[in-house]
Amino acid sequence: MLAATIRDRADEDTVRQNRPPEAAAGEDRVPTFMVSSADVGGPAALASYRQAVDSVFACILPDRTSEADYTCDIMAWHLGTLMFGSFRSSALCFDRSADRVAMSGMDHILVQLYLEGRFTGRADDRPITVGSGDICLFDMCATLDTCASDFHNLSFMVPRAFFDAGVGDAAALHGVVLSADRPQTALLADYITALARRLPMLGARDAEAAASATILLLTTVLGTCDRSQPVDRPRRDPSPFRAIALYIDRHAGDAALEPGRIAAAFNISRATLYRIFEPVGGVSDYIRRRRLTGAAIDLAAIDGRRRKVAEIAYRWGFANEATFGRAFKAHFGITPGMARNQQQRTWLAKGCGDPDNAPERRFDAWLKTLRK
Repeated sequence: MLAATIRDRADEDTVRQNRPPEAAAGEDRVPTFMVSSADVGGPAALASYRQAVDSVFACILPDRTSEADYTCDIMAWHLGTLMFGSFRSSALCFDRSADRVAMSGMDHILVQLYLEGRFTGRADDRPITVGSGDICLFDMCATLDTCASDFHNLSFMVPRAFFDAGVGDAAALHGVVLSADRPQTALLADYITALARRLPMLGARDAEAAASATILLLTTVLGTCDRSQPVDRPRRDPSPFRAIALYIDRHAGDAALEPGRIAAAFNISRATLYRIFEPVGGVSDYIRRRRLTGAAIDLAAIDGRRRKVAEIAYRWGFANEATFGRAFKAHFGITPGMARNQQQRTWLAKGCGDPDNAPERRFDAWLKTLRK
């Protein structure tokens, strides 16, 4: 099975040997996903890549290209508040259709630095071309359809809330290209490439600090540079799912949040609400998962060790510590106390500690648990 052939780089001896002594000790390791066609062959690597990014894109081989000839070398790190990855691949087309937007449960901005190769396509209805050295940004609440040559890019997946706070209208970033000849682009590119070199040697604490610094630099540069947005580009309204999901995230800590209140807030029937959330397991389960994810990240944060478990439970809408503990254990497989003591994010996806749970499924879950 694929899980047996794809290495979880966070557990590899070779990576631990490259870490400073203080990072190699104990459990202070950054969860990392890796797949390489050199290890498993083109068809298996492509299948794993497709499964890992299924919430983001459908990956389509260009015409007259066989899976046997496909090559890739992919590494990605979960930094709690963002995902960072190095993606080297043969030519691929990527499709983020309207139904994938509605059903993926993602509310993020994708930032990519293209080191090699180029792509063309459409961001919503806007033509876009990106070449080597360019930095591009995409709103995951919008559609995207691109075809890339053989490429190597460094990518961030960042929760929208960081951009809304630091840039303003994050939706306006969809399809923005910062050309390689701009000073701001060179500044960001230098930092991003340095982070890619250093990240394998960082422990979880340093990686969390690097994530905060990265977001600050990114939003600062974007907030001050001229993005040359088209004047005729209409503002998009979020899909019903995205609008309600944002409402749930804003009110997840309110113990009174329940389907009836949400339906009333959006002037829809409960039946309509249930139908909208049926593809992601139902609205009640979605609320519970968002609360547990928020609590999990609070427990893992450096200052989370100074908070009582009960305080975190109440903050995320749970009636008491016992109810929270049972829900947390059922969802993540460990207790809140164990999660706090691990000082890592590997437990953020249900079953993440299960060796039979494929790494590419964990990667997909990482994307869905990222939040500010």
